[in-house]
Amino acid sequence: MIAMTEMAADMEQARAIYDTNKDGVITPKEIEATGDVRDGSAFAGLIYRHAVDLDADGDSRLTKDELMAAAKAHL
Repeated sequence: MIAMTEMAADMEQARAIYDTNKDGVITPKEIEATGDVRDGSAFAGLIYRHAVDLDADGDSRLTKDELMAAAKAHL
């Protein structure tokens, strides 16, 4: 079983991969420009494939809170 600390660390790594302008938010343009990352973070694949589902408020921007909620839901 994966601990929440491990999931949160993987989520943070994935967030760093996709948040290319380091403003704390992942946009569709950043996801498209970065592409499907398969090395370094399992959570990155979740972001790439399910960004629309992870976007809880439907504003097309993934925040740390939205990603943390997804991490907790996938434990």
